[in-house]
Amino acid sequence: MADEIINPTIDMARIFAKEGLKATIISTPLNAPFVSSKIEKDRQLGLEISVRIIKFPCLEAGLPEGCENLHFIVSPEMAINFKIAHILLRQPVEELLQECHPNCLVSDRFFPWATEVAGKLVMRTPVKTQQYTVI
Repeated sequence: MADEIINPTIDMARIFAKEGLKATIISTPLNAPFVSSKIEKDRQLGLEISVRIIKFPCLEAGLPEGCENLHFIVSPEMAINFKIAHILLRQPVEELLQECHPNCLVSDRFFPWATEVAGKLVMRTPVKTQQYTVI
């Protein structure tokens, strides 16, 4: 992911948590420390925001190990492989959602399969915005 995506995701989690909801941000090993550091103060204030980590399928998508962030994409071929990696995230995200039983899922355009997964897991009807889909 990129900071331009992670920061709004954290902001949305804060909004939910301030309304008394538990918010979980799904991240990858490389990005999780950044996310955790950004929400640490929120957690100290008692907001229920957590981070769950799933492996980013770098090698499976033809990317170098650790290439989990847009900042590492340096060629058109890598950009295509990065999109493939996002498609490959479907199964681990679906497994995590089955384990956690969330009430909704907030996703962005990088995960076009999110609406289908949410429907499969009987979540609420999606609300689409320009950048996010709230399911």
